[in-house]
Amino acid sequence: MTPPGHLDDAPKTEPEEDRLGFAGFARLLATTLTNLRPDNGYVLGLHGPWGGGKTTALNFVKSYLVQQADPQLVLVDFSPWLISGRQDLISAFFKVMAEAVSFSDARRADTTRKAKRAAAAAADPVFKKIGRVAAVLHPEGKVWIEPMANVTGGALKRALESWASEPSLQTAYKALRGSLRGDNRRFIVFIDDLDRLEPEEIKAIAQMVKSVGGLPNITYVLAYDRDIVWPVLDNQQRRANGRLYAEKIIQHEVSLPVPSKVGLLRLLNQQIGFLIADTPDSERWSDIVRNGLERWIRSVRDVVRLSNAVIFAAPALTGELDPQDLVAMEGLRLFDERAFVWVRENRELLLQQGFYRFLRKEHGAELIQQLHDNIAGRDKAQIIALLCVLFPERIDQLKADERPILGSSENHAQVAVRRGIGSVDGYDAFFSLALPSTRISNRDVQTFLSLLSDESALSSMLQAYLERQDEFGSPLICAFMEQVGFHIVTDEKARPTEELVSALLSIGDPIISLDDGRAGLERRPLAYFGDLLDAVLRRLGPEGAERALRTAFQASTTSLAAAADLFVDRGRDAGLFPGRRQAPEPLLSPEAVERLGPTLMARIEAAQTAGSLAGAGRYWDILKIWRRYGDQNEAHGWIRSRAEKSASDFSKIALGHLSVTLGDPRRGSYFVSRPPDDPDFSVEELLALSNLHINNPDLTSDEQRRLAALQSGLKTRSAEPTPGPPDGD
Repeated sequence: MTPPGHLDDAPKTEPEEDRLGFAGFARLLATTLTNLRPDNGYVLGLHGPWGGGKTTALNFVKSYLVQQADPQLVLVDFSPWLISGRQDLISAFFKVMAEAVSFSDARRADTTRKAKRAAAAAADPVFKKIGRVAAVLHPEGKVWIEPMANVTGGALKRALESWASEPSLQTAYKALRGSLRGDNRRFIVFIDDLDRLEPEEIKAIAQMVKSVGGLPNITYVLAYDRDIVWPVLDNQQRRANGRLYAEKIIQHEVSLPVPSKVGLLRLLNQQIGFLIADTPDSERWSDIVRNGLERWIRSVRDVVRLSNAVIFAAPALTGELDPQDLVAMEGLRLFDERAFVWVRENRELLLQQGFYRFLRKEHGAELIQQLHDNIAGRDKAQIIALLCVLFPERIDQLKADERPILGSSENHAQVAVRRGIGSVDGYDAFFSLALPSTRISNRDVQTFLSLLSDESALSSMLQAYLERQDEFGSPLICAFMEQVGFHIVTDEKARPTEELVSALLSIGDPIISLDDGRAGLERRPLAYFGDLLDAVLRRLGPEGAERALRTAFQASTTSLAAAADLFVDRGRDAGLFPGRRQAPEPLLSPEAVERLGPTLMARIEAAQTAGSLAGAGRYWDILKIWRRYGDQNEAHGWIRSRAEKSASDFSKIALGHLSVTLGDPRRGSYFVSRPPDDPDFSVEELLALSNLHINNPDLTSDEQRRLAALQSGLKTRSAEPTPGPPDGD
């Protein structure tokens, strides 16, 4: 759907535009005002909260009054917030009244020309009397408010003559009252937005209405927020009779109808429906509505603020952040600021990144307590419930009580697949208002999943991510494989294919190269690679997995080292190779593994004949397959030949005897963890080969570290005493 334009805060003018149920209220109010015949004036108050739609309701009232086409009914609009200053407000009010009388009289005379309107107005006795009152309140030149010391000579004489020529306010007011009593017209004066004025200006308007409110045939309709205006008028004190000062001015007060929650949410949905229309109507969305939207949206202004925020952010975040989470996070930002700031400042805790990844849940208790302290109040339970929905993996830490949270049963994979705020990429996209270049684009993941039958395209995308790194220098291919794996596991639409298996095995050697020597606090690339392949094969099922592996093992683009590692792992699961215990539910049966063995062996023999086998990333599992399905003597001769001829090839052999420490997060330290058990080399031969190649200038720094670690470890092992017979023998 196309996003709508931003909502403005402009009030509606015609009842046909009503979306919140104000039209019926306005029609009844208009009827009441029409029937009023106030001999001594009448003041009606319309109370409503700031942003609640008071101006819209008044506009509807005026529209219904105009529809009556009563020539004796004069509507006067006075907007005091356009004027500043107490005396200016009063003078401007009577000017507006005079203009209304002028226009009314000219309309009655069916006159359209400006000059005729002016002449008609000048002849109107009410117009003249209003002018007298305005002149008394605000005489030309404001001479009366000047200090007398500043008025001298001719100016003083003119000021005194002007002052003496004007009647008193009492006389002018009495004349105006008499003219209005004899006039058939009824005046309804609308004074809106009292709550937008400064305190002194509010008092000025109130005093003006009180002093001239007794004029015949004039009804005042004042619109305001009582919580703002009444304390100003009363100066926080009650009078002796217990009535507020405001109650002495306003004969009757009506409250603006409270817009229905359903109507407000419907209005919100009209604005943000383009974003959430295709998202599931799930329990987690119900939790977001119940704990967030229904609490936040109390007025049209709330709808405007939230919808405009979402519409602004949506273009940058579409596809990179769950739409429902975008709405929830913008709501937190606007209406629950303290909780929002806490979320922004506690990324590592919420996402279990860095140091927090290895801590028990109680270690973040202090930060969680800070959150609970900051949001203490009646909304606390709902805010916490909302955060549990957004960060379901942190529920045990965040929850304040045992109340159920319906939409919070997601696991990490499900959050990542929908790009929730609780995933690393979703979180960083929201707080950057765009996905950083060091993150995985969800568009790329979706594109990859749409190409599962195109091996060439899949391989190209995998190769592209092999060359990219995150901000810490770690390969982005790991995060990309993890994202794809989440979809394979949780999304029924992401159906794996034989082409996907072949594409993954085509990047096996680069993955092994990235993995070599890597340790520390991060997962190794081969772990992500293995998890994705395992997820793909399990979705294919035993028969589909066997077919896909046979196809991949036959392909010339397949990495023999990665294929051998995968095959031996499946063989261990089936109990065919020594190592870890047999898996309780192996993916492939022993018979299926045995059927695949000769296929992979044929590739190994072809590579050995072509002279390309030495380029394999690792040799250890290749040799296991060669010994089981091929000629053991050929395998023995080939590996010994490689060990003697090539220092680089011997460094690959050394990997089979080395472990890696947790030191440097990017490159750990090699060491020998157990006595070598190599069917092709004795300890002495391994030590001699290490001595032979260690100073070879063609070795990379990582290869040199391998040989140095092997040499040192073998020397240490050789120096260890051989255990003697037990005591007593």
